[in-house]
Amino acid sequence: MAPKSDAAYRAMNLVHEDVESTIAEPVPMHLRNAPTPSMKQWGYGQGYQHAHKFEDALPDMECLPPSLAGRRYYFPTDRGMEKRIAERLEEIRRRKSGDPPQSS
Repeated sequence: MAPKSDAAYRAMNLVHEDVESTIAEPVPMHLRNAPTPSMKQWGYGQGYQHAHKFEDALPDMECLPPSLAGRRYYFPTDRGMEKRIAERLEEIRRRKSGDPPQSS
């Protein structure tokens, strides 16, 4: 009953290509947990944006390392539930870029 798609499979292949062809960079500092005072002093967790404190849970925070910033892996199809996912992803990209919402 569900439309078939290999979009997630293709996304995993793109990720695998980057894993194989790029260096293993450290986790960005703002994403690192700071369980000790020393780690807080060193900047772990500084600048982290808790999504639930933002309208629609959309912080303006890059989670990939600098060499992969802005990289996209998942390209949903225009079938079934993926069509709605694609629309939501486009809405999120527009909002993060500061573009006004589009009317339907």
